[in-house]
Amino acid sequence: MYEVEEIEEHFAPISGADINSISDESDFADDSCDEITSNVDENENELIKWTNYLQLNSDSDEDNDQDYPLTQSATLVQYSSSETSSDNEIIETMTLLCFLKLFTTNITRFGSWNVRSCYRVIKRELIVRQLKRYQIEVATLAETNIPNSGIYVVNEYTSIYSGAPEKERTRATHGAAVCLGPKASRALRNSGSIWRSVNSRIVAVRIKSQPIPITVIAVYAPVNPSNGLKVDIEACDEFYKALQSTIDNTNKDNIILIMSDFNARVGVEQASSAQSVIGKHAVDKQNKNGRRLVDFCLFNGFVITNTFFPHKPVHQTTWMHPKTKQWHMLDYILVYRKFRNSIQDVRAHRGATGGIGTDHHLLRAKVRIHLKCHKKTTETGRLKLDYEKLNNEKLVAEFQTELLKHRNNTQENNRDLFVNEKFTQFDDYIREHSKEYFIKDQKYQKNTKEWFTHEIADIVDKKAKAY
Repeated sequence: MYEVEEIEEHFAPISGADINSISDESDFADDSCDEITSNVDENENELIKWTNYLQLNSDSDEDNDQDYPLTQSATLVQYSSSETSSDNEIIETMTLLCFLKLFTTNITRFGSWNVRSCYRVIKRELIVRQLKRYQIEVATLAETNIPNSGIYVVNEYTSIYSGAPEKERTRATHGAAVCLGPKASRALRNSGSIWRSVNSRIVAVRIKSQPIPITVIAVYAPVNPSNGLKVDIEACDEFYKALQSTIDNTNKDNIILIMSDFNARVGVEQASSAQSVIGKHAVDKQNKNGRRLVDFCLFNGFVITNTFFPHKPVHQTTWMHPKTKQWHMLDYILVYRKFRNSIQDVRAHRGATGGIGTDHHLLRAKVRIHLKCHKKTTETGRLKLDYEKLNNEKLVAEFQTELLKHRNNTQENNRDLFVNEKFTQFDDYIREHSKEYFIKDQKYQKNTKEWFTHEIADIVDKKAKAY
Protein backbone atom coordinates (compact mmCIF):
# COMPACT_ATOMS: atom_id res chain seq x y z
CA MET A 1 0.00 0.00 0.00
CA TYR A 2 1.01 3.61 -0.54
CA GLU A 3 1.67 5.91 2.38
CA VAL A 4 -0.59 8.94 2.76
CA GLU A 5 2.45 11.21 2.42
CA GLU A 6 3.15 9.72 -1.01
CA ILE A 7 -0.24 10.85 -2.24
CA GLU A 8 0.62 14.47 -1.52
CA GLU A 9 3.60 14.17 -3.84
CA HIS A 10 1.21 13.65 -6.74
CA PHE A 11 -0.17 17.16 -6.21
CA ALA A 12 3.21 18.87 -6.63
CA PRO A 13 3.82 18.36 -10.38
CA ILE A 14 0.27 19.27 -11.30
CA SER A 15 -0.36 22.89 -12.28
CA GLY A 16 -3.27 24.77 -13.79
CA ALA A 17 -1.56 24.76 -17.16
CA ASP A 18 -1.09 20.96 -17.09
CA ILE A 19 -4.72 20.33 -16.33
CA ASN A 20 -5.89 22.83 -18.94
CA SER A 21 -3.69 21.24 -21.59
CA ILE A 22 -5.83 18.13 -21.27
CA SER A 23 -8.78 20.04 -22.68
CA ASP A 24 -6.99 21.16 -25.85
CA GLU A 25 -8.16 18.24 -27.96
CA SER A 26 -11.40 19.90 -29.01
CA ASP A 27 -13.42 23.05 -28.50
CA PHE A 28 -15.98 21.15 -26.49
CA ALA A 29 -13.58 19.40 -24.10
CA ASP A 30 -14.21 22.06 -21.48
CA ASP A 31 -17.87 21.04 -21.37
CA SER A 32 -16.91 17.50 -20.39
CA CYS A 33 -14.51 18.88 -17.80
CA ASP A 34 -17.37 20.93 -16.34
CA GLU A 35 -19.43 17.74 -16.17
CA ILE A 36 -16.62 16.03 -14.27
CA THR A 37 -16.42 18.96 -11.87
CA SER A 38 -20.15 18.82 -11.16
CA ASN A 39 -19.95 15.10 -10.48
CA VAL A 40 -17.04 15.65 -8.12
CA ASP A 41 -19.14 18.15 -6.18
CA GLU A 42 -21.90 15.57 -5.86
CA ASN A 43 -19.48 12.92 -4.61
CA GLU A 44 -17.64 14.95 -2.00
CA ASN A 45 -18.68 12.50 0.70
CA GLU A 46 -17.23 9.66 -1.34
CA LEU A 47 -13.87 11.46 -1.50
CA ILE A 48 -13.90 11.81 2.28
CA LYS A 49 -14.58 8.08 2.62
CA TRP A 50 -11.67 7.36 0.28
CA THR A 51 -9.32 9.54 2.34
CA ASN A 52 -10.34 7.75 5.52
CA TYR A 53 -9.82 4.41 3.81
CA LEU A 54 -6.25 5.32 2.83
CA GLN A 55 -5.45 6.48 6.34
CA LEU A 56 -6.72 3.23 7.86
CA ASN A 57 -4.76 1.07 5.43
CA SER A 58 -1.59 3.14 5.09
CA ASP A 59 0.26 0.99 7.66
CA SER A 60 -0.73 -2.32 6.11
CA ASP A 61 1.01 -4.00 3.16
CA GLU A 62 -1.60 -6.73 2.81
CA ASP A 63 -4.10 -6.78 -0.01
CA ASN A 64 -7.63 -5.91 0.90
CA ASP A 65 -10.54 -7.55 -0.89
CA GLN A 66 -12.96 -4.78 0.11
CA ASP A 67 -14.27 -2.66 -2.73
CA TYR A 68 -12.82 0.82 -2.93
CA PRO A 69 -15.32 3.47 -1.80
CA LEU A 70 -16.05 4.95 -5.21
CA THR A 71 -19.60 5.46 -6.44
CA GLN A 72 -20.89 4.28 -9.78
CA SER A 73 -21.66 7.89 -10.79
CA ALA A 74 -18.01 9.00 -10.98
CA THR A 75 -17.75 9.73 -14.71
CA LEU A 76 -13.99 10.23 -14.88
CA VAL A 77 -13.12 6.56 -14.36
CA GLN A 78 -14.58 3.62 -12.49
CA TYR A 79 -12.41 1.24 -10.52
CA SER A 80 -13.12 -1.80 -8.40
CA SER A 81 -10.91 -4.26 -6.53
CA SER A 82 -10.26 -6.29 -9.67
CA GLU A 83 -6.78 -7.40 -10.69
CA THR A 84 -6.68 -4.94 -13.62
CA SER A 85 -6.67 -1.85 -11.39
CA SER A 86 -3.43 -1.29 -9.51
CA ASP A 87 -3.03 0.82 -6.41
CA ASN A 88 -0.97 3.31 -8.42
CA GLU A 89 -3.78 3.87 -10.96
CA ILE A 90 -6.36 4.29 -8.22
CA ILE A 91 -4.25 6.80 -6.30
CA GLU A 92 -3.54 8.84 -9.45
CA THR A 93 -7.23 8.85 -10.33
CA MET A 94 -8.33 9.95 -6.87
CA THR A 95 -5.59 12.58 -6.85
CA LEU A 96 -6.97 14.05 -10.06
CA LEU A 97 -10.49 14.02 -8.64
CA CYS A 98 -9.32 15.77 -5.48
CA PHE A 99 -7.40 18.28 -7.59
CA LEU A 100 -10.46 19.10 -9.68
CA LYS A 101 -12.48 19.54 -6.51
CA LEU A 102 -9.85 21.79 -4.95
CA PHE A 103 -9.08 24.02 -7.90
CA THR A 104 -12.50 24.44 -9.55
CA THR A 105 -14.29 25.94 -6.56
CA ASN A 106 -15.71 29.44 -7.14
CA ILE A 107 -14.58 29.53 -10.76
CA THR A 108 -16.20 32.35 -12.75
CA ARG A 109 -15.78 32.34 -16.52
CA PHE A 110 -14.93 35.62 -18.23
CA GLY A 111 -15.03 36.19 -21.97
CA SER A 112 -13.59 38.66 -24.48
CA TRP A 113 -14.99 38.97 -27.97
CA ASN A 114 -14.91 41.29 -30.96
CA VAL A 115 -18.47 40.80 -32.21
CA ARG A 116 -18.37 43.08 -35.30
CA SER A 117 -21.50 45.05 -34.32
CA CYS A 118 -24.41 44.17 -32.07
CA TYR A 119 -26.62 47.09 -33.11
CA ARG A 120 -29.44 44.80 -34.24
CA VAL A 121 -31.50 42.99 -31.64
CA ILE A 122 -31.15 39.71 -33.55
CA LYS A 123 -27.35 39.88 -33.26
CA ARG A 124 -27.59 40.53 -29.51
CA GLU A 125 -29.67 37.41 -28.97
CA LEU A 126 -27.19 35.31 -30.95
CA ILE A 127 -24.30 36.66 -28.86
CA VAL A 128 -26.09 35.87 -25.60
CA ARG A 129 -26.83 32.37 -26.88
CA GLN A 130 -23.12 31.70 -27.41
CA LEU A 131 -22.21 33.15 -24.01
CA LYS A 132 -24.69 30.79 -22.38
CA ARG A 133 -23.28 27.89 -24.36
CA TYR A 134 -19.78 28.52 -23.00
CA GLN A 135 -21.05 29.33 -19.49
CA ILE A 136 -19.57 32.84 -19.52
CA GLU A 137 -20.81 35.06 -16.70
CA VAL A 138 -18.94 38.28 -17.56
CA ALA A 139 -17.94 39.19 -21.13
CA THR A 140 -16.43 42.24 -22.79
CA LEU A 141 -17.60 43.03 -26.32
CA ALA A 142 -15.64 45.14 -28.81
CA GLU A 143 -16.76 46.94 -31.99
CA THR A 144 -20.38 47.01 -30.85
CA ASN A 145 -21.34 49.95 -33.13
CA ILE A 146 -24.07 51.10 -30.73
CA PRO A 147 -24.31 54.92 -30.42
CA ASN A 148 -24.39 56.78 -27.09
CA SER A 149 -24.15 54.85 -23.81
CA GLY A 150 -26.64 52.93 -21.72
CA ILE A 151 -27.94 49.52 -20.70
CA TYR A 152 -29.99 46.89 -22.50
CA VAL A 153 -31.16 43.46 -21.32
CA VAL A 154 -31.46 40.32 -23.47
CA ASN A 155 -32.50 36.98 -21.96
CA GLU A 156 -31.37 37.88 -18.42
CA TYR A 157 -27.99 39.15 -19.71
CA THR A 158 -27.40 42.83 -18.91
CA SER A 159 -25.12 44.73 -21.30
CA ILE A 160 -23.56 48.08 -20.39
CA TYR A 161 -22.33 49.78 -23.55
CA SER A 162 -20.47 52.92 -24.56
CA GLY A 163 -20.27 54.36 -28.05
CA ALA A 164 -19.97 57.52 -30.10
CA PRO A 165 -22.71 60.17 -29.88
CA GLU A 166 -25.69 59.67 -32.17
CA LYS A 167 -24.75 62.69 -34.31
CA GLU A 168 -21.27 61.28 -34.94
CA ARG A 169 -22.44 57.75 -35.71
CA THR A 170 -20.95 56.16 -38.83
CA ARG A 171 -20.45 52.59 -40.02
CA ALA A 172 -17.29 52.49 -37.88
CA THR A 173 -18.67 53.81 -34.60
CA HIS A 174 -16.34 51.57 -32.58
CA GLY A 175 -18.01 50.91 -29.24
CA ALA A 176 -17.33 48.67 -26.26
CA ALA A 177 -19.60 46.86 -23.82
CA VAL A 178 -19.58 44.67 -20.72
CA CYS A 179 -22.15 41.87 -20.81
CA LEU A 180 -23.17 40.40 -17.44
CA GLY A 181 -24.90 37.07 -16.93
CA PRO A 182 -27.79 36.52 -14.50
CA LYS A 183 -25.58 36.12 -11.44
CA ALA A 184 -23.36 39.08 -12.31
CA SER A 185 -26.43 41.17 -13.12
CA ARG A 186 -27.81 40.56 -9.64
CA ALA A 187 -24.43 41.48 -8.17
CA LEU A 188 -24.51 44.71 -10.17
CA ARG A 189 -28.08 45.54 -9.16
CA ASN A 190 -28.13 44.48 -5.50
CA SER A 191 -24.64 45.24 -4.20
CA GLY A 192 -24.23 48.90 -5.10
CA SER A 193 -21.98 48.33 -8.10
CA ILE A 194 -21.21 51.18 -10.49
CA TRP A 195 -20.30 51.64 -14.14
CA ARG A 196 -18.70 54.45 -16.13
CA SER A 197 -18.71 55.27 -19.83
CA VAL A 198 -15.29 56.77 -20.63
CA ASN A 199 -15.54 57.24 -24.39
CA SER A 200 -16.52 55.34 -27.52
CA ARG A 201 -13.72 52.81 -26.94
CA ILE A 202 -13.69 52.28 -23.15
CA VAL A 203 -16.32 51.35 -20.57
CA ALA A 204 -15.67 50.27 -16.97
CA VAL A 205 -17.89 48.28 -14.58
CA ARG A 206 -17.21 47.62 -10.89
CA ILE A 207 -18.80 44.51 -9.35
CA LYS A 208 -18.69 43.48 -5.73
CA SER A 209 -17.22 40.01 -5.28
CA GLN A 210 -15.39 37.85 -2.78
CA PRO A 211 -12.72 38.21 -1.51
CA ILE A 212 -12.36 41.71 -3.03
CA PRO A 213 -14.30 43.75 -5.63
CA ILE A 214 -13.50 43.37 -9.30
CA THR A 215 -13.39 46.09 -11.98
CA VAL A 216 -13.87 45.00 -15.60
CA ILE A 217 -12.74 47.43 -18.30
CA ALA A 218 -13.83 46.71 -21.87
CA VAL A 219 -11.69 48.32 -24.57
CA TYR A 220 -11.50 48.51 -28.34
CA ALA A 221 -8.11 49.89 -29.35
CA PRO A 222 -7.43 51.67 -32.67
CA VAL A 223 -5.81 49.75 -35.51
CA ASN A 224 -2.05 49.48 -35.68
CA PRO A 225 -0.53 52.63 -37.30
CA SER A 226 1.61 50.55 -39.66
CA ASN A 227 1.77 53.20 -42.39
CA GLY A 228 2.72 55.96 -39.97
CA LEU A 229 -0.45 57.95 -40.62
CA LYS A 230 -0.81 60.88 -38.26
CA VAL A 231 -4.50 60.17 -37.72
CA ASP A 232 -3.82 56.60 -36.55
CA ILE A 233 -0.97 57.69 -34.26
CA GLU A 234 -3.11 60.40 -32.66
CA ALA A 235 -5.96 57.92 -32.17
CA CYS A 236 -3.60 55.51 -30.35
CA ASP A 237 -2.24 58.32 -28.17
CA GLU A 238 -5.73 59.43 -27.23
CA PHE A 239 -6.81 55.86 -26.47
CA TYR A 240 -3.93 55.10 -24.09
CA LYS A 241 -4.30 58.47 -22.36
CA ALA A 242 -7.97 57.71 -21.68
CA LEU A 243 -7.11 54.17 -20.53
CA GLN A 244 -4.41 55.49 -18.18
CA SER A 245 -6.86 58.02 -16.74
CA THR A 246 -9.36 55.22 -16.15
CA ILE A 247 -6.76 53.16 -14.28
CA ASP A 248 -5.75 56.17 -12.17
CA ASN A 249 -9.37 56.70 -11.12
CA THR A 250 -9.86 53.04 -10.16
CA ASN A 251 -9.16 51.64 -6.71
CA LYS A 252 -5.85 49.79 -6.92
CA ASP A 253 -7.00 47.27 -4.30
CA ASN A 254 -9.60 45.92 -6.73
CA ILE A 255 -8.97 43.08 -9.14
CA ILE A 256 -8.76 45.01 -12.41
CA LEU A 257 -9.34 43.09 -15.64
CA ILE A 258 -8.75 44.93 -18.92
CA MET A 259 -10.17 42.85 -21.72
CA SER A 260 -11.07 42.82 -25.41
CA ASP A 261 -9.51 43.78 -28.75
CA PHE A 262 -6.22 45.70 -28.40
CA ASN A 263 -5.30 45.35 -32.12
CA ALA A 264 -1.77 44.61 -30.90
CA ARG A 265 0.74 41.81 -31.39
CA VAL A 266 3.16 41.02 -28.61
CA GLY A 267 6.20 39.13 -29.81
CA VAL A 268 8.19 36.19 -28.60
CA GLU A 269 11.29 38.40 -28.64
CA GLN A 270 9.69 40.60 -25.96
CA ALA A 271 9.38 37.68 -23.53
CA SER A 272 13.06 37.92 -22.55
CA SER A 273 13.06 41.69 -22.01
CA ALA A 274 9.63 41.88 -20.35
CA GLN A 275 9.32 38.61 -18.46
CA SER A 276 7.09 40.18 -15.82
CA VAL A 277 4.51 41.07 -18.50
CA ILE A 278 4.76 38.41 -21.22
CA GLY A 279 4.89 34.68 -20.66
CA LYS A 280 6.69 32.02 -22.66
CA HIS A 281 3.76 31.27 -24.95
CA ALA A 282 3.47 34.35 -27.17
CA VAL A 283 2.91 33.48 -30.83
CA ASP A 284 3.39 36.71 -32.81
CA LYS A 285 5.97 39.23 -33.89
CA GLN A 286 5.79 42.59 -32.20
CA ASN A 287 4.15 45.58 -33.89
CA LYS A 288 3.81 49.23 -32.82
CA ASN A 289 0.60 48.67 -30.89
CA GLY A 290 2.23 45.70 -29.18
CA ARG A 291 5.10 47.89 -28.01
CA ARG A 292 2.62 50.43 -26.62
CA LEU A 293 0.70 47.69 -24.85
CA VAL A 294 3.82 46.24 -23.20
CA ASP A 295 4.94 49.71 -22.07
CA PHE A 296 1.50 50.32 -20.58
CA CYS A 297 1.64 47.01 -18.70
CA LEU A 298 5.17 47.66 -17.40
CA PHE A 299 4.19 51.11 -16.13
CA ASN A 300 1.03 49.93 -14.34
CA GLY A 301 2.08 46.45 -13.22
CA PHE A 302 -0.19 44.37 -15.49
CA VAL A 303 0.50 40.99 -17.06
CA ILE A 304 -0.82 39.63 -20.36
CA THR A 305 -2.44 36.43 -19.17
CA ASN A 306 -2.87 34.87 -22.63
CA THR A 307 0.86 34.31 -22.92
CA PHE A 308 1.23 32.34 -19.67
CA PHE A 309 -0.78 29.23 -20.62
CA PRO A 310 0.46 26.58 -23.08
CA HIS A 311 -2.11 25.74 -25.74
CA LYS A 312 -2.14 24.80 -29.37
CA PRO A 313 -1.69 27.80 -31.70
CA VAL A 314 -5.28 27.42 -32.85
CA HIS A 315 -6.41 27.91 -29.25
CA GLN A 316 -4.19 30.98 -28.75
CA THR A 317 -4.83 33.09 -31.84
CA THR A 318 -8.10 34.97 -32.26
CA TRP A 319 -8.02 36.61 -35.71
CA MET A 320 -6.91 35.72 -39.23
CA HIS A 321 -5.46 38.34 -41.57
CA PRO A 322 -7.69 38.43 -44.68
CA LYS A 323 -4.75 38.79 -47.10
CA THR A 324 -1.90 36.76 -45.62
CA LYS A 325 -4.26 34.16 -44.08
CA GLN A 326 -2.08 34.11 -40.98
CA TRP A 327 -3.58 33.84 -37.52
CA HIS A 328 -2.68 36.40 -34.86
CA MET A 329 -3.34 37.06 -31.18
CA LEU A 330 -5.11 40.44 -31.01
CA ASP A 331 -7.46 39.99 -28.04
CA TYR A 332 -5.95 40.03 -24.56
CA ILE A 333 -6.91 39.80 -20.91
CA LEU A 334 -4.77 41.93 -18.59
CA VAL A 335 -4.68 41.66 -14.81
CA TYR A 336 -2.56 43.08 -12.00
CA ARG A 337 0.59 41.04 -11.38
CA LYS A 338 -0.34 40.45 -7.73
CA PHE A 339 -3.63 38.83 -8.85
CA ARG A 340 -2.09 36.70 -11.60
CA ASN A 341 -2.72 33.45 -9.70
CA SER A 342 -6.47 34.17 -9.79
CA ILE A 343 -6.43 33.43 -13.54
CA GLN A 344 -6.63 29.65 -14.00
CA ASP A 345 -6.68 29.45 -17.78
CA VAL A 346 -7.11 31.54 -20.95
CA ARG A 347 -7.82 30.10 -24.38
CA ALA A 348 -9.74 30.80 -27.59
CA HIS A 349 -12.83 28.88 -28.73
CA ARG A 350 -13.50 28.54 -32.44
CA GLY A 351 -16.98 27.06 -32.19
CA ALA A 352 -18.65 30.33 -31.25
CA THR A 353 -17.37 32.35 -34.22
CA GLY A 354 -19.64 31.07 -36.96
CA GLY A 355 -22.70 31.40 -34.74
CA ILE A 356 -22.77 35.21 -34.88
CA GLY A 357 -20.88 36.12 -38.05
CA THR A 358 -17.61 37.61 -36.80
CA ASP A 359 -13.98 37.11 -37.77
CA HIS A 360 -12.70 36.95 -34.16
CA HIS A 361 -12.66 33.89 -31.94
CA LEU A 362 -14.16 33.99 -28.46
CA LEU A 363 -11.52 34.27 -25.72
CA ARG A 364 -12.47 32.66 -22.41
CA ALA A 365 -10.72 32.90 -19.04
CA LYS A 366 -11.36 30.98 -15.84
CA VAL A 367 -11.00 33.22 -12.79
CA ARG A 368 -11.07 32.14 -9.17
CA ILE A 369 -13.54 34.71 -7.91
CA HIS A 370 -16.96 34.56 -6.26
CA LEU A 371 -19.49 37.16 -7.35
CA LYS A 372 -21.28 38.69 -4.37
CA CYS A 373 -25.00 38.82 -5.01
CA HIS A 374 -28.09 38.50 -2.88
CA LYS A 375 -30.74 35.88 -3.33
CA LYS A 376 -32.93 36.30 -6.35
CA THR A 377 -35.88 38.53 -5.55
CA THR A 378 -39.23 38.54 -7.28
CA GLU A 379 -40.10 41.92 -8.71
CA THR A 380 -43.68 43.14 -9.01
CA GLY A 381 -44.58 43.55 -12.64
CA ARG A 382 -45.79 46.86 -13.98
CA LEU A 383 -49.43 47.33 -14.89
CA LYS A 384 -49.97 47.92 -18.59
CA LEU A 385 -52.60 50.64 -18.56
CA ASP A 386 -54.58 52.11 -21.41
CA TYR A 387 -53.75 55.82 -21.48
CA GLU A 388 -56.87 56.63 -23.50
CA LYS A 389 -58.99 55.32 -20.62
CA LEU A 390 -57.05 57.51 -18.20
CA ASN A 391 -58.25 60.53 -20.19
CA ASN A 392 -61.86 59.35 -19.91
CA GLU A 393 -63.37 61.65 -17.25
CA LYS A 394 -66.28 59.29 -16.58
CA LEU A 395 -64.02 56.33 -15.78
CA VAL A 396 -61.74 58.49 -13.63
CA ALA A 397 -64.71 59.80 -11.64
CA GLU A 398 -66.01 56.26 -11.05
CA PHE A 399 -62.57 55.12 -9.89
CA GLN A 400 -62.27 58.07 -7.49
CA THR A 401 -65.69 57.28 -6.04
CA GLU A 402 -64.61 53.68 -5.50
CA LEU A 403 -61.47 54.84 -3.67
CA LEU A 404 -63.48 57.11 -1.36
CA LYS A 405 -65.83 54.26 -0.48
CA HIS A 406 -62.88 52.02 0.32
CA ARG A 407 -61.31 54.71 2.49
CA ASN A 408 -64.51 55.28 4.49
CA ASN A 409 -65.05 51.55 5.01
CA THR A 410 -61.52 50.80 6.19
CA GLN A 411 -60.75 53.97 8.13
CA GLU A 412 -62.03 52.60 11.43
CA ASN A 413 -60.21 49.27 11.08
CA ASN A 414 -56.87 50.85 10.15
CA ARG A 415 -56.44 53.07 13.19
CA ASP A 416 -54.14 50.58 14.93
CA LEU A 417 -51.97 49.93 11.86
CA PHE A 418 -48.58 51.48 11.20
CA VAL A 419 -48.01 53.85 8.30
CA ASN A 420 -46.16 51.26 6.20
CA GLU A 421 -48.97 48.74 6.63
CA LYS A 422 -51.56 51.33 5.62
CA PHE A 423 -49.57 52.21 2.52
CA THR A 424 -49.18 48.54 1.54
CA GLN A 425 -52.93 47.96 1.80
CA PHE A 426 -53.68 51.12 -0.16
CA ASP A 427 -51.17 50.20 -2.88
CA ASP A 428 -52.58 46.68 -3.23
CA TYR A 429 -56.11 48.04 -3.48
CA ILE A 430 -55.20 50.52 -6.22
CA ARG A 431 -53.34 47.87 -8.22
CA GLU A 432 -56.18 45.39 -7.97
CA HIS A 433 -59.08 47.72 -8.77
CA SER A 434 -57.33 49.78 -11.45
CA LYS A 435 -57.39 46.67 -13.63
CA GLU A 436 -61.20 46.92 -13.73
CA TYR A 437 -61.09 50.47 -15.11
CA PHE A 438 -57.84 51.20 -16.95
CA ILE A 439 -56.27 47.89 -18.01
CA LYS A 440 -55.59 47.40 -21.71
CA ASP A 441 -58.09 45.30 -23.59
CA GLN A 442 -56.78 41.94 -24.78
CA LYS A 443 -57.67 42.62 -28.39
CA TYR A 444 -55.49 45.72 -28.53
CA GLN A 445 -52.37 44.01 -27.23
CA LYS A 446 -49.70 43.19 -29.77
CA ASN A 447 -49.37 39.55 -30.67
CA THR A 448 -45.60 39.43 -31.10
CA LYS A 449 -44.26 36.25 -32.64
CA GLU A 450 -40.94 34.91 -31.46
CA TRP A 451 -38.53 35.03 -34.38
CA PHE A 452 -35.77 32.82 -32.90
CA THR A 453 -37.34 29.38 -33.34
CA HIS A 454 -35.85 25.92 -32.95
CA GLU A 455 -35.38 25.70 -36.73
CA ILE A 456 -33.30 28.88 -36.74
CA ALA A 457 -31.27 27.60 -33.77
CA ASP A 458 -30.46 24.40 -35.69
CA ILE A 459 -29.37 26.41 -38.73
CA VAL A 460 -27.11 28.60 -36.57
CA ASP A 461 -25.53 25.49 -35.01
CA LYS A 462 -24.86 23.97 -38.43
CA LYS A 463 -23.29 27.21 -39.58
CA ALA A 464 -21.04 27.32 -36.50
CA LYS A 465 -19.86 23.73 -37.07
CA ALA A 466 -19.18 24.38 -40.74
CA TYR A 467 -17.14 27.53 -40.02
